[in-house]
Order: sequence, then structure tokens, then C-alpha cells
Amino acid sequence: MAAHSLKSKDMELIEKAVCTDCINLIANGELPPDSTEELDKLLIDKTADFCYDGEELGFDYKPCQCCQRKLGGDRFKAFQQVEV
Repeated sequence: MAAHSLKSKDMELIEKAVCTDCINLIANGELPPDSTEELDKLLIDKTADFCYDGEELGFDYKPCQCCQRKLGGDRFKAFQQVEV
């Protein structure tokens, strides 16, 4: 039997402030109940490489650093996994 080696990719975690919709999908796999198909696709695509931290960051008017929507609201700390 031939030996196979797996190359691991180095990953870096970048801290981001994300909205409630993004954190619910990242942490619980839940999409917003009042969502559209277009919004669902955006959220699924944007959150694919994020992981949940659990820390609440409070209210902010800056755009979500995940989905980039410009809605004010509560923000939560999440980490984006990026190859280095």
C-alpha cells in the first residue's frame, strides 16, 4: 500500500464584527425567517469561511464585515479563516 502525505494549509484567523443575521448562520446554521432567496444566497456565500467566537460587541452603524450590508444593529465577534 502506498503512503500518502497530506499537505496542510496554513490558516490565519482575522477578527471581524458581524451582524445578527450572519452570526445566526455561522453559529447555528439558521437563516433569517423573513429572508429572500437572494439574501439567503448572499449570507451562505459570505459566511462560508467564518467561525463563531461568542463575544457580543454591542450596537454599531458600520456595515457588517461579513455580508457588507449597511444596516445598523448588534455586532458579534467572528473570525474569518484565510489561507496564508
